[in-house]
Amino acid sequence: MSQPSHLDPITVDAVRAAPKVLLHDHLDGGLRVRTIIELADQIGHRLPSTDEEALRAWFVLGARSLDILQYLETFHHTAGVMQTADAIERVAYEAATDLAADGVVYAEARFAPELHQERGLALDAVTEAVQAGLRRGSSEAATAGHPIMVNTIVCAMRTGTRSVEIGLGATSIPCPANRLRNSGACSVFAISACNFSNTSLGTPAGAASPLKVTSSKPFTPISSSVGISGNKVERVSVAI
Repeated sequence: MSQPSHLDPITVDAVRAAPKVLLHDHLDGGLRVRTIIELADQIGHRLPSTDEEALRAWFVLGARSLDILQYLETFHHTAGVMQTADAIERVAYEAATDLAADGVVYAEARFAPELHQERGLALDAVTEAVQAGLRRGSSEAATAGHPIMVNTIVCAMRTGTRSVEIGLGATSIPCPANRLRNSGACSVFAISACNFSNTSLGTPAGAASPLKVTSSKPFTPISSSVGISGNKVERVSVAI
């Protein structure tokens, strides 16, 4: 009687080729290191280092520190360079193409418009730049034979001043999430830190279907991780 053959070991190439779904992906938590350096140079944003390897190591340290303040400092720099429409569009475009090249077929990218207004961008300008980048990246990926659909989660910062406008506190008033619902916004997320719980479903006035409304509560980090995309080694992802 012949012995059953052993399964072939799982390889990076096999994992990359498998179709995958990525939910609640932080748009400002997965930039290419070279992109961070170039965008920072354009607006005069000071980074911990302008050397790619040193900056990559700094992000990895922040993600693995289990210190929430050190962890959030990484977002000070990623969001800090995403303060122009062109920069936001580029980051969203690169996110879509990188994810598609790694075999992701559906993703939901989460971002908070208020975090990208340091240089005066309007909320709509932020959300429109995200959508434009995701559309361009998805179109290019499809042409390259890696189709991907990317929707967005629009976050309303409960510690900010415009969370009601961004979210659904007054659904009869046009807001960025409502206007974007038919162009990729799949939910609204009210956030103070990151302990997630669904609270309700809301349907914007005149909308055919509801947006999902989710809230968060303060938390103590238990663990964190960092990953370097197999396709683009210069892309750093940080997430708890």
